[in-house]
Amino acid sequence: MTTTIEAVVEIDLDRLAPHPRNVRRSLGDLKDLRSICDRGIETPLVVLPADGSGVHHIVAGHRQRAAAETAGLAAVPCVIRDYNDEADVLLSMIAENTQRSEGLNIVDEAQALTAVIDLRGGTVSARKLAAAVGHSEGWVRTRLALLCLPDSALDALHAAKITLDVAAALTAAVDYPELIDQLVTQRGLSVWHVESAHRKLLADLVVTEAEARIEATGVVAIGEDGWRANQASWKTLDDLGLDPKLHSSESCHTVVVKARFDGTVVEIPACTEPRRHRGRKPDSELVVATSTPSEADQTATVDRRERRLATQSRSDWVGERLRTGRPPAIAGAFPLAMATWIDSAPYAVTQKAVMLLGIDQPEGGYVNYPSLLQKQLAADPKQLTTVALALVAATAEECARQSPASTVVVRYLDTIERLGYQPTDWEQAKRLTDAAA
Repeated sequence: MTTTIEAVVEIDLDRLAPHPRNVRRSLGDLKDLRSICDRGIETPLVVLPADGSGVHHIVAGHRQRAAAETAGLAAVPCVIRDYNDEADVLLSMIAENTQRSEGLNIVDEAQALTAVIDLRGGTVSARKLAAAVGHSEGWVRTRLALLCLPDSALDALHAAKITLDVAAALTAAVDYPELIDQLVTQRGLSVWHVESAHRKLLADLVVTEAEARIEATGVVAIGEDGWRANQASWKTLDDLGLDPKLHSSESCHTVVVKARFDGTVVEIPACTEPRRHRGRKPDSELVVATSTPSEADQTATVDRRERRLATQSRSDWVGERLRTGRPPAIAGAFPLAMATWIDSAPYAVTQKAVMLLGIDQPEGGYVNYPSLLQKQLAADPKQLTTVALALVAATAEECARQSPASTVVVRYLDTIERLGYQPTDWEQAKRLTDAAA
């Protein structure tokens, strides 16, 4: 097997020029290239054959040329390479730059890929692009999808004010550029924030549409906020036992419009003046039947009252012990705290904790992860600290998934680093970026 080695030639800096389609929007910080002063250019630039005026346009090495000029060099080593067309030049730029440690900005990558598609008449597929630039098809598709975002989001991504995951989440809200403009100004924006804001906007839109449709029929429509504000005095027609068709002609008739999680709405007929239908002389022909509370109702009322008194009694006792410096024994407090934590932790957290502990899980169907953790403690009470640390790690990792820069995540990383964890290069760079912000 033979390997073709391209010739390296020295070319004067004044005969090197940036390519008109340079995929880099900016050269960025050149501090990491200061070694050029000591060792010169170690990796040759890739340039095109000279044009009619003797100038070579750079395909890969724009940052190196700028650093060489800063270092006072007169010439740099180059590899002269010919290409079939402009599209091949761009593909080479993307491949060369994305394989380097300094890489390309995500927005620059996306715009370069789009330019290749345009130069090829829109016929090149994501699969072919991926093969040409040495990345996965998903890598290509993710970046191409970003270009549907408004400039505010692309600028924020380019400036590293938002992450790639957040930008990808914003593409779902591309039909609402005002929402995106508002979101990208927020610090610490996470995927969860984007999805929540988008979901709320969609819910508000379907509620507004439903309210307009209802009010077009002459019926007053009330949103969920209005219902909450008056819930103590208003009643649903189901609660009153009144027929919505008969009640619709009453002056106190309204329809409460609430959004479901899936983006649909539910319409609940309600009455804004329940007293009109009660009493010895009701103001309406629709009368709510009054009845003596049943024995079961009376028992339920007593049970609710006793439950409230018991809750208050417990709270008073615990509060008094804590305030007077006589807390319950620590030996009993820790297991109680752990049991409470396990039972109240989100499903994803207990699942992660079980995985971290290597606890065997039953196959198929729903897995009761809190029960597995409780059994682990029951089998070996000495595992209390180990299970607690697993829950801490699982909670912190869930926070990291939602908001990598949160205080919980920062403290978690600092703690495990003191215990011997070696942060990855990405974590180190992210920490420096967050500190600078």
